[in-house]
Amino acid sequence: MRHRSAALDEVGQLGWAYTVGEYDPGVATLAVPVFLRDEPYGSLSVGWSAERFDRDPADWVDLLRDVSSRIRHRLTCPAARRGS
Repeated sequence: MRHRSAALDEVGQLGWAYTVGEYDPGVATLAVPVFLRDEPYGSLSVGWSAERFDRDPADWVDLLRDVSSRIRHRLTCPAARRGS
């Protein structure tokens, strides 16, 4: 396993993280940050069986970033202003 600080540097540069089997054998996970007021607030991740689904994780980054942006919007806009 790579040194944690090197892995975090890479995540900071790419804006997303991808692991296979780091926490659970055979499980691939893709994660993107959720920002609140330009600060990291949390993360959004999706996990799947690496054996059964072997697509390039980069194909899914834009979709996860879009959902992350929607979450940020929900966190910063009161429900009344959203029309909910």
